[in-house]
Amino acid sequence: MNGGRNRTDDENRKRREFLKNAWAEEGLNLAFEGEEVRPQGKMGNSIDAQRLIMLARRQGKEDGMIEAIYSANHVNNECLSDFTVLLRCAEEAGVTGAIELLNSDEGKAEHAAKVRHYQQMGINSVPVIVIDDKYPINGAPDKELLADVFNQLLDGKTPTLR
Repeated sequence: MNGGRNRTDDENRKRREFLKNAWAEEGLNLAFEGEEVRPQGKMGNSIDAQRLIMLARRQGKEDGMIEAIYSANHVNNECLSDFTVLLRCAEEAGVTGAIELLNSDEGKAEHAAKVRHYQQMGINSVPVIVIDDKYPINGAPDKELLADVFNQLLDGKTPTLR
């Protein structure tokens, strides 16, 4: 067993394989390679990337920023703690004020509070989808599960997360 929520190494490998295949079905290349289907991207702290996403959200450019960041890290294997990479992502998304944000403490306290909030919900790994800031779905759920959860919510029910 390892840190993947008490899953075996084989279960974790299968989850990574599922995620890579799900990306491929959408025409995306997730750089998970080798027998273990492990990420090949350069690791780094993503706090600054998250802060840039918050800035982009305020400018109405969140989707473009997320796309640029995901492509940089998961497709091009670039490190998200490299300001050069982050500034290029901001430029691609049309986000202004990125260098000023990165050279400040803006958004750090807000980010830390969000991390604490999600940890209190029991979230300690990614990917995870949080619906209505209450219902976490760990991993890369299939479309049927998401449709079921949203239908339950639309019917006024508390969703059953299988």
